[in-house]
Amino acid sequence: AVNSLVPTTSTTNTSTNNTSNSTTITEVDSTPWYNSKCLDTTSSSTHTLTVDFISLSSSSVDPGRHSTGLLSCPVIEYDRSLFISSIFSEFHLVCERTSLRPRYQQMFATGGILGSWIVGPLADLLGRKRGILVGGLLGLPACLGVALAPWYPVVMLLRLVVGGCNRMIIISCTVLLMETTPPKYRSVVGIFMGIPYGLSLVVFAISGYFVREWRYLQLICVLPVCLILPFYLTLNESPRWLAQHGRGKEAAELLVRASEYNRSPIPGTFKPFLDKLRKQSQEPPTSPQEVQGQQSPKEAASKRLVEKMKAMCQYFRSPAMLVIMLVTPLMWFLVNIIFFAITLNANNFTSTSPFFYVGLLGALQAIAYLATIPANHKLGRRKIIGGGGFLSAVFILLDMTIAMYTSELFPTSIRVRGTAVCVSMAGVGCVIVPVAQKVWWSPGVTIAGSGFLLSLVVSLLPETNLKPMPESLQDVEDRIKTNNSSTTPHSFPKNLHSTSPSTKEQLAERESSKEQLA
Repeated sequence: AVNSLVPTTSTTNTSTNNTSNSTTITEVDSTPWYNSKCLDTTSSSTHTLTVDFISLSSSSVDPGRHSTGLLSCPVIEYDRSLFISSIFSEFHLVCERTSLRPRYQQMFATGGILGSWIVGPLADLLGRKRGILVGGLLGLPACLGVALAPWYPVVMLLRLVVGGCNRMIIISCTVLLMETTPPKYRSVVGIFMGIPYGLSLVVFAISGYFVREWRYLQLICVLPVCLILPFYLTLNESPRWLAQHGRGKEAAELLVRASEYNRSPIPGTFKPFLDKLRKQSQEPPTSPQEVQGQQSPKEAASKRLVEKMKAMCQYFRSPAMLVIMLVTPLMWFLVNIIFFAITLNANNFTSTSPFFYVGLLGALQAIAYLATIPANHKLGRRKIIGGGGFLSAVFILLDMTIAMYTSELFPTSIRVRGTAVCVSMAGVGCVIVPVAQKVWWSPGVTIAGSGFLLSLVVSLLPETNLKPMPESLQDVEDRIKTNNSSTTPHSFPKNLHSTSPSTKEQLAERESSKEQLA
């Protein structure tokens, strides 16, 4: 709450300098102040005057009152009964600066869009682990900077970096988790990945109840970021990514270690596959003839660029892939509009206490994530997302399902880039939602319209429940044509598979062994 200390002009005790046409506030009298309102800058009493704020020294103004530098509201007193300090009170985001308030969240969402564009090629080129590392190394100092920055523009810039790093870490972790989880466990593991977010909101609400200064609360939020680097040391790279990038020997070693750790012996039918995987590694040239036959770095880079462009054009020429690339980003956009519109309007039907509101929001999200585990297993992805979108005004059952579903739709070769494009569209939804709060009827129409549209477009996508993840464009097309990709061994790149087994029993045994090792 803000108490504007600009009284009516008839009772203001001021002195006017006729030569400079400026008004100097020299005394604050006992006039009743405007409560949470500011003087209109277009009124006749102020539009020709410039306020001299030099005279607003500590000797003439109560310590609880602050000079804002605003013509319409030169001196204000903040209600500190709930928060000792906040972004709004420290940087005086009142009166004509009120429009800057949504920018704090919008900069985070905009950073998420930029981070999604960066992490796509980064994680596909350098690996899923390094995507997490880059996000952690850049995010930690940015989070600290937000807590220490003395100027609002600097805070906004750092919020942009924090949002980008947040998306880089989330996308890389999601893809890494989905690529290393067998199909039959993917629903449970994918949903459990979202539960910590709901629990973190509960912890954040409790922390905010005891810490009422925003800078100290921001420092508390930095603590989980510090854990990313130690956790990074315990992670293994995705075997799928290693196999796709000519590092089959490392992928085979990871699979062997996984079988030993899980106490699951490698089946005999799977050993030829591991041998072929080890031979697939790209060895550097050793003989002078091989070295002489190599292209120059510039020619090699140009050739790789042309090959990548040709490969990307193939995805746009594929009808099955084109549907996925058009519908999936739209699905993310609609889901985030629904989610954040409900989140920003939840205080309309909950307690006025922000601590209770944030804690309740986190608890309900954790419960919703748990509820989606049996629903995903029994109903599949399409029905959950479509039905959840239709009933989004009542239930939010789709937030983590959509992240899991997206990883299963895109092939390994462009999985991170495809997921990044979808997440960037989600960021666009986050930026739009605060603007939609200006009109009283807009939230309801936005939520309902997005939910209905989501329930329609998701029917265009294939079901992926209990089915192997595609490795190539051909796998995606085969899945659309047959609507049953489980009949084809897609757990690893096709060029690494041995010849097709002669019997259905051998095929089933091989697929089962791959799931165990995954």
